Amino acid sequence: MYPNIEVLTTDSGKEALQIIEKKSKNLNPIDLVVSDIRMPEISGIDLARRVIAEYPRISIILMTAYDLRGIEEEAKHFGISKIIYKSMGFKKVVKEIHEWAQMKIN
Repeated sequence: MYPNIEVLTTDSGKEALQIIEKKSKNLNPIDLVVSDIRMPEISGIDLARRVIAEYPRISIILMTAYDLRGIEEEAKHFGISKIIYKSMGFKKVVKEIHEWAQMKIN
């Protein structure tokens, strides 16, 4: 459905930043980061803040098992595209990424 998509994974916010930095130096930069809020070394929120500050063209979708409805507006205000609750299931994550991709294409 989406040609030329490369999916990169890591379980570390620190490693995610290294990947983003490396990819930003070539002709195929990262467009979207999907991150859990809880990760070792750097939280998803801290990762998002750093990515938004250094690479503002990258969209951020955060996932969480915690109820963050009180901070959703704040998160969107500083640049997070979407917060997805894990309780919504994997299909919801896929749907949100699909919607993001459709928006980028159009």
